[in-house]
Amino acid sequence: MKKNLIGLIFLLLLAISTTQILAVENEVAPRADRSPGQNGTQTVDQVANPLAQQPASSKIAANHAQRLQTRFEFYYQRLQQISEKIQTRLQTMTTNGLNVTAAQTKLQTAVQLLKQAKNNGAEAVEQFEAIDPTQYQAQRQMALQAGEAAQTAHNQFRTARQVMLEAVQIAIQQLNNQAE
Repeated sequence: MKKNLIGLIFLLLLAISTTQILAVENEVAPRADRSPGQNGTQTVDQVANPLAQQPASSKIAANHAQRLQTRFEFYYQRLQQISEKIQTRLQTMTTNGLNVTAAQTKLQTAVQLLKQAKNNGAEAVEQFEAIDPTQYQAQRQMALQAGEAAQTAHNQFRTARQVMLEAVQIAIQQLNNQAE
């Protein structure tokens, strides 16, 4: 029984560590591969000739789509692995005679949210990839909608993680109730 409690606490800590990963995604680190003029400042040539800025801004949507795709795939794989570990632990608890149906229901809800977040993330990436780089300013509204879709997918990943955490907490509570 202590082994199950230790395992659930470990999974709880593992789920909490993904919170830090999700929080870091909003921070922007300086990149060494940027040359002067690409770090948000404009060079004299860019101010004098706005068309000189076109090549740098034409890749914004494509680069953002690539970063989102990488990030969302990482979120999905990591949370999927955690959900599988929780499911394995819940099955072990069930074979030991513990009733964890409430935790299993929460976990199934989390897995459904996770799949929905993955699909919405893929749609957001497709929306960013559909933006024509030569007409970025004309398609600004489309870019804003793609950004909102990406934010929605990100929030769904966070919600799925929170529901998994609730499933672990329910299982721990059931384990503690049986121990008493």
